[in-house]
Amino acid sequence: MGNGLSKRNIESQLCREKLERLAGEYISETLSCIDTVKEFSDGRIAWLLQRKKEVNKMKNIIDRAERSKVTTAHITKSQNKLKAMDEYLDSKFTQVNPEELERELRSVLQDTLVGLKKMTPFLEAVEKLAVISLSVFREGNPLCQLPRGTSAADVCAVISAAMRTCPLLIHFQRNNSKFFLPSLANADVLALQLEKYVEVTKDLCERLQESISSFGMISRTNKIYIKENLSRKTIQTMYDHLNQLTDIRLSSNLAPLEAEGVFTVSRCQKVSECIKLTREKKEERIKKNTSRSSLHLASLFRVGRYSENSLAATDLPSLQKS
Repeated sequence: MGNGLSKRNIESQLCREKLERLAGEYISETLSCIDTVKEFSDGRIAWLLQRKKEVNKMKNIIDRAERSKVTTAHITKSQNKLKAMDEYLDSKFTQVNPEELERELRSVLQDTLVGLKKMTPFLEAVEKLAVISLSVFREGNPLCQLPRGTSAADVCAVISAAMRTCPLLIHFQRNNSKFFLPSLANADVLALQLEKYVEVTKDLCERLQESISSFGMISRTNKIYIKENLSRKTIQTMYDHLNQLTDIRLSSNLAPLEAEGVFTVSRCQKVSECIKLTREKKEERIKKNTSRSSLHLASLFRVGRYSENSLAATDLPSLQKS
């Protein structure tokens, strides 16, 4: 009997240690994500400014490429002949080689890709925080043992903010190295997309800033200690639940879509064409349905199912009330 009791005690202790280790990892990873979000958010102004400079450089390249294509037809079609003549002469005297412009574009895009790569840990951290369980960090939870100076309420505030902002991450689900290729033909699309990144990143950081601002330097997570008065069954239940939460957090990742190159320039153009076609079909269907409804109503009047008086007596009062 003594051996059986000793064995149960050992098993209970092992179960307790597993839970303590898993809880420590879960809390440590959460605080690490918060630290990553805070670090990028604090340096966002410099990051955004650099991306805006790259957008302006792209637009300058696009403008020079367009000016190099000016022909005599431009003078003929223009209302302001004198201005058109100046533009034509300017294009001839400042002729730019397309290969040279493409090299400039490649140089700009190299900086862009470096900047976007620096943002990836921030996006991944926001995504992970969005699937963190608030219940783990609830006051009174025996697993919620945070470092000195870090409150459960502050952690929950960041998690909640990440949950609200998570839908914005859809804008970043593309393979940037395949999308931002140095092609003059697509330069305007690239500039537009980078502008969108700047806009959404600014929005993301602003939404997270209030909850993040309360955090200073996050110290290392303390070792988790589970109270001795918890039963083995309770500890096992807590472990199983936390294990499920860990699996959810680990399975949350933008990388699979990014690796597949879900959004390339050509794919975006196809999606845009598909949306346009769908809208046209929808409008056509609405027109047909409207036409059918009018014909059906007219036929009802003809066969005497409805009269003008009965229609006025029944339908108009309800319309007036509404």
